[in-house]
Amino acid sequence: MSKLLVFNPDHDLALASGTPNYTAPPNATVIANDLAHLLCWSNTNDVVVSNEKCVDAYRLLNGGCSTTSWKQLDVYEMVEPWGWNESIAHKLRREHVPTHLIPSESLLQEWRNNAHRRMAAKLAECLMNHDVLMPNPAIELFTIEDLEQFVNQHHQVVFKAPWSGSGRGLMWCNGELTPQVRNRCLKLLTTQGSVMGEVRQVVIQDFALEFFKPHDGNAMFKGYSVFNTSNGVYKQNIVGSQTYLESIVTRYVSKTLLSHIIEQSIEFINQNFPTYMGCLGIDMFIYECQGCIGINPAVEINLRNTMGNVALELANRWLDPQVVGTYSIDYYPNSHDLLNDHYLRSKTTPLEIKEGKIVGGYLSLCPINETTHYRARIDIVANRKGL
Repeated sequence: MSKLLVFNPDHDLALASGTPNYTAPPNATVIANDLAHLLCWSNTNDVVVSNEKCVDAYRLLNGGCSTTSWKQLDVYEMVEPWGWNESIAHKLRREHVPTHLIPSESLLQEWRNNAHRRMAAKLAECLMNHDVLMPNPAIELFTIEDLEQFVNQHHQVVFKAPWSGSGRGLMWCNGELTPQVRNRCLKLLTTQGSVMGEVRQVVIQDFALEFFKPHDGNAMFKGYSVFNTSNGVYKQNIVGSQTYLESIVTRYVSKTLLSHIIEQSIEFINQNFPTYMGCLGIDMFIYECQGCIGINPAVEINLRNTMGNVALELANRWLDPQVVGTYSIDYYPNSHDLLNDHYLRSKTTPLEIKEGKIVGGYLSLCPINETTHYRARIDIVANRKGL
């Protein structure tokens, strides 16, 4: 069955707009063009919307995806964007993709409602375990007075936009609601109806559980994603075997607890997102509080594909299970600086492939040329035999 893959990384912004006529900001369009080939690495024998061919290393690794332009989209039997929203659905209709391949308006609205951050708070309530240190679930706040009271009560807090992702839409407060945060929250209360409030924690390790839910079946656990952030903004993933990633998380919490969280999360997904289909990830973190280690089991639910899922697929499909690396997204304001860095890395740490698997070096997952500003790359940093 031929499947069309569309990279729309502005999905969270489109959800926040809630309109089919949403216009992506210029940088989002650049990201979509520069990183479209990411989808090749987590799929097989499908077709990615891009005007560029896949990188040479993809062919050396016997990758099966190909590329097509926006002018050839009416011959596919399935369509799978990074995330479904009214904007991408409207765009696909304009490009003559058959209507029966695009979710209905009612489904799109249902999935948008499910992507609201209040659902993560609802999951957190379901996962509360009084034998384990966990923070109170986020609270939905509807007025500036609610926000002021929350800051006065908890002092160190973070406010979050109901629809946002990848660390965007976060506002930090240290004992007071500053004019800047107040103005941003006022806008959110007007445009999105509420703001989510959480007590800020000292994060030790970010990670996520990655799932896939088929159209007519129950959700399935795919694996762990372990990543790093700065003030909630995504920086990079660790890529390695699932055994290795699990060992990072179980330094802090037990495998028994993780298994319970996975089981409860699957049950929650099946009950609360019955019509949803595709990838989804649940962000979590390990934190320290007064000398004790705790876990926040439901920071965010991403009803879409995720960088964590891409990192998971990269490791499972293309990396030797003994190596460990990083998966990063770079931005260069000057495209020539990126091109020069690409040439330098390719020369100083060339890609090493052995028996169809990556065993060392640097790899840009997407083409780099004179106009590229964003890069997705892998750097192999260690062989576990030597760790």
